[in-house]
Amino acid sequence: MAEQKANPCHDCGVQHPATVMEFDHLPGHVKTAGVADMVQSRVLHTLPDGSTRAYTLEEIAAEIAKCELVCANCHRLRSASRGNWAEASA
Repeated sequence: MAEQKANPCHDCGVQHPATVMEFDHLPGHVKTAGVADMVQSRVLHTLPDGSTRAYTLEEIAAEIAKCELVCANCHRLRSASRGNWAEASA
């Protein structure tokens, strides 16, 4: 994941520090959980028997495949345009 976060923002093209980069889930894909939450085990995978466990690297990679890497600012702009945030806050 750190290697991917070293890439520039998909939208503005700026190469920011990794701490500024975020995985934006693309429309049309079902979001299992936030990638950072999956990596840090803040959310757990619930198994059919009701037990839970941390997500595997393969599951995290599959979640990342549903995303584009963007900087925090571009991520907010994308989210706002998708959810009409500007109208809601006016």
